[in-house]
Amino acid sequence: MKKSFKKRTDYEYALILGLIMGIFLLPVVSKPGLISPSFLLDAVLFFGFPLLALSYLFVAKNLLFQTKVLHEFSKFFLVSLANTAVHFGTLNILIDLTGVTKGWPLLLITAVAFTTAVVHSYIWSTHWSFEVSKQRTFREFKKFFEVSFFSLLLSITIIYLITDVFVAGPNSISLVNIANVIAAVAALFSNFIGYKILVFKK
Repeated sequence: MKKSFKKRTDYEYALILGLIMGIFLLPVVSKPGLISPSFLLDAVLFFGFPLLALSYLFVAKNLLFQTKVLHEFSKFFLVSLANTAVHFGTLNILIDLTGVTKGWPLLLITAVAFTTAVVHSYIWSTHWSFEVSKQRTFREFKKFFEVSFFSLLLSITIIYLITDVFVAGPNSISLVNIANVIAAVAALFSNFIGYKILVFKK
């Protein structure tokens, strides 16, 4: 009975994370020149992402990841996708509200968006991904933030090396996107290992 309740709770969390993705991606994909806001777009974001998150977790739990560490990683991966949506969604909302698109004000609102995503990640990581039972402390959050910030620096470094050092000449949009994908994968594993070993060690 306990196992059944736990499984049902995981699926409920997956649905919530999928809904968070849809909500925060709406101000991103509805920008002029991308996709025009429509009922169909709203339906895909609000219903499609929760269903995708639910399907992913079902496959991960029952077919792919059977060990505890891999099960934690499967949940952490879903949380990381939601974190990305929160970051970009918050950034785009702040840009819409302020009209800022360059200079130090852009760095400031980017920092706000990054911090919002870190807080979101911390809440989900402690309550679901790693299921930490001990009491929350500021020191724990500080370590969590430091690991997240290190992964951010790692991502920036990888993007810089690929786009400015390893490749000569002007960059294409495709190259920039490839660099960001590689950086995102590196940050994913960096965060997971850092959180597991340094923040939530048991």
